[in-house]
Amino acid sequence: MGKLPLDAAGYHRCQYCQNAVVDATPRVTGIQNRLSRISFSKQGNQKTSWPVLELSISGARMAYKAGCVLLQLFGPHLLPALDFSAVRLSDKSVQVSVEYMSAGLLPKEPSCSLIIMSKPSKTKLGEDSFFNPTEMFAPQGSLASKWIPTIPNSDFCSKPSLEFVQKCLLDCLENHARCNQTANSRYPSRLLDLDSSSSGKDSVFLTTPKGRPPFAALSYCWGGDIGFKTKESTIAKAQAGLSLAKLPQTIQDAVFVCRGVGLHYLWVDRLCIIHDREVDFTAQMDRMGDIYSQARITIVAGNSATSEEGFLNPRLSHMPRSLQLPFNCPTGEGSKVVISPRQQEIEVVNSRGWTLQESLLSQRLVFYGSRQLEWTCRTVSKADGGHPSLYLVGLSRHESAHFSNSIWDAGEKHDLIWPMWIQLVKHYTQRNLSHLSDRLIAISALAKKANEALRDKYLAGIWRGDLLRQLQWRPQRLGIAQPDEIYIAPSWSWASLEGEIDWYVPKSSEIEGEIKVISCKVVPVSPVAPYGALSGGDLTIRGRAISGHFRLDNNWSMRTMMFGTLFEFKFYPDTDEFLFKGFDDVNRVICFTLLPISKDKNWNRTYRGLVLQENQDKETYRRIGVFIGPLWRDDETVFRDILYLRGLSDITIV
Repeated sequence: MGKLPLDAAGYHRCQYCQNAVVDATPRVTGIQNRLSRISFSKQGNQKTSWPVLELSISGARMAYKAGCVLLQLFGPHLLPALDFSAVRLSDKSVQVSVEYMSAGLLPKEPSCSLIIMSKPSKTKLGEDSFFNPTEMFAPQGSLASKWIPTIPNSDFCSKPSLEFVQKCLLDCLENHARCNQTANSRYPSRLLDLDSSSSGKDSVFLTTPKGRPPFAALSYCWGGDIGFKTKESTIAKAQAGLSLAKLPQTIQDAVFVCRGVGLHYLWVDRLCIIHDREVDFTAQMDRMGDIYSQARITIVAGNSATSEEGFLNPRLSHMPRSLQLPFNCPTGEGSKVVISPRQQEIEVVNSRGWTLQESLLSQRLVFYGSRQLEWTCRTVSKADGGHPSLYLVGLSRHESAHFSNSIWDAGEKHDLIWPMWIQLVKHYTQRNLSHLSDRLIAISALAKKANEALRDKYLAGIWRGDLLRQLQWRPQRLGIAQPDEIYIAPSWSWASLEGEIDWYVPKSSEIEGEIKVISCKVVPVSPVAPYGALSGGDLTIRGRAISGHFRLDNNWSMRTMMFGTLFEFKFYPDTDEFLFKGFDDVNRVICFTLLPISKDKNWNRTYRGLVLQENQDKETYRRIGVFIGPLWRDDETVFRDILYLRGLSDITIV
């Protein structure tokens, strides 16, 4: 295709889009009048379309093939549609516009739209339409910046960048009542004192603060257990002063931000926890939620995979394959805007399991991303130029705000928090942990905070009040079981597996009426950390269970003959323990116990429940998966009768 033409500022500009203008003036005549329209959603948000360009079908085809960025915004499906329209009707034209939803003056989530339409105005609008998520920016100080967000500030070390954080913090402290709810929480045992004036060197000091001075917390990726961290043998050195230049770059950058916004103390897990003192490590893990919720700000190193990378490195001033277009302001004055495809970066910090609770429990986040600096608190979200990200902490803004607000509001209802907890665990298990032993520990602060609203019993990642429904989890892919030498959680807990977890959550009305939880207990490793690591746990359920020999096939179906009827069930194993590894494995016969928990009213009234296997002690069972069945509608009545013939029994699962 060759090199794309660029203008003097480095933006795309070619013969096909050289006449394009983003026209925001209220007065638009002719055919474009159909594109310059305003409508309102049910939520009261305003939807606006600004016309950009009109081309003939042949002109649009040539522009796309020549690599015009404006036309190629709409992806590979556009060209076949243009070819088809050119053959079918010659009187069609291509209209390009910018659309956005806005709750006020500033655009929110803009997108480019392209409509292939016939020229006569009586023809139905939008016969062929294409939409593409788009970013639209105004240069700093331009007239367009009154209506359009400015280009993101690419220099995170600049004075304007620090002033952005200062202004957001001051506004939040003075005007956001929701963000300043004080709680009698435990204060950090240690902080880094960033005032190096007394030493004459640029050093930081590990200290036990007097009183409760404001401090920042750091959320970041370690990237391996390397570099300095506080231990029994190094605590005296840390208290005497650590040379800032010898600390990982991410910590150096966090110190720079703190000093720049006027904070004199910083909490960093690597330096403020004594890592080889088990009592201290356990105690600090238990107060993790208190630390992040009390931090004046939490600095998030969103773009750094390791602590050595830092997060203040310069960013691109604008994205590749972007174009700068003239902009007619609503007042009629001329300006310019930049349009480029929306880039939703998957920030590396959001792939780490530990950082989820750090983000959700913080009252204020200062997020240094791959492309821009963002501020988010419990009241507002802002970006230092550009549009706030839709998925700042990996969750959508709606999901993260909903969960954060719910766990901070003690009066929230159980039936709202329980479903949110399930969604949270789904997201959490998509993230990575360096050690499987952290599976419960790295979400323990969220569980503890959620229980301030729930007042429920927390059992290895599952809530006692919703236990029968939450037991019906299953791995998204075959999970990896906990190694024999390390105990993580009982087999009935999702935490016992490594990997992403999904859920079938039955309605309360679908739970079998006679099934009952007799007892359920877990044994924490430390009594001071009841939400953290476990050393044991068991669950006893009274229900109608069926044990028998089931024939497994390579489609994960289980078949068994009972009372002259062949029953078939769908089996979803937890691990690859039953994976077929050769021809001889096909149609194996294994003894299983099925424990139905619920009946799916929408799917042939089939049963759903746990697949168990008896342990060697002949008294307890372990979970190995879940089942659905019987798969044939006519068998449901017979299966129900067999269940009732078997009677109730107590099943203990470990």
